[in-house]
Amino acid sequence: MTHRRNTALINLGLWGPPLLWATSLQLSEVLPYLDCAQGSHSLAWASLAALVFAVVAGVMVRRLTRREGGEYSFLAALSALSSAVFAFALALQVTATWILTGCER
Repeated sequence: MTHRRNTALINLGLWGPPLLWATSLQLSEVLPYLDCAQGSHSLAWASLAALVFAVVAGVMVRRLTRREGGEYSFLAALSALSSAVFAFALALQVTATWILTGCER
């Protein structure tokens, strides 16, 4: 059971943040119009939730790297690095969505 859990955790850290970033990027094409019309920050909140998930996934995989050695070492390190890269991209997107409201033309 531990092998399946570790594999699932590595895959979550490796594929979760890029998919969240791609989804957030697609939402950034549609939601600015809604944000401008309603005066809300729905894109910023969606991006912030994706950022939190990416950071949590990276931390969980990093703990796996420290706890388990051997066969999971390289893939877990790669997964943690992938989570960190996409967390940085999401952090930049969150910053941009808080500064720009969507009504700028």
